[in-house]
Amino acid sequence: MRYAIAEKRMKVERLKQKVKFLQIVSPQIELLNEWEKLEKKNCEAVGRVTRKLSAYSTKLPLVDGAMADTVPVYNAMKVALELTENIEETIINLQLQAESASEMLRELTQTVKQNMECLQELDKEISTVMSLEAYEKSLVVHILQATKEPEEDQKNCKQHLMKFFKNKETTLMFPMLNVS
Repeated sequence: MRYAIAEKRMKVERLKQKVKFLQIVSPQIELLNEWEKLEKKNCEAVGRVTRKLSAYSTKLPLVDGAMADTVPVYNAMKVALELTENIEETIINLQLQAESASEMLRELTQTVKQNMECLQELDKEISTVMSLEAYEKSLVVHILQATKEPEEDQKNCKQHLMKFFKNKETTLMFPMLNVS
């Protein structure tokens, strides 16, 4: 019965951890799925900006002795400057989004790591509980046998058990074994 209760507690704990994990991961999955679309759009935007900047820079008179109207040159430079500023704003926005996603992923990684450590610790504790449960059943059998035998055999049985378990924790857990 104790095993069934322990098993149910483990299942409940695992479900709680799974829910917590899904609460953290769910919002990130959508962002990761959209990342490919954003990457394509980003590459296209960079390509367009490169072509536009190249086109505007070739319109500028850069050869010695070249003459040009100042108004068209000014307009071309103004458009190129605006494009550069837009690129800078876009890069800053993307950087902030990347930093935010990176921080969330760090937290997720840490949470997963902690969950794995807890599960490993839980497995160790379960094996300890199971061995203690088996030992408890064994002790009950020994005690039942000892109550049917003379008192001297009881004392020998208790001494034998105390030799087997010299551990103070075991003595505290099973005070009936304290033999003077």
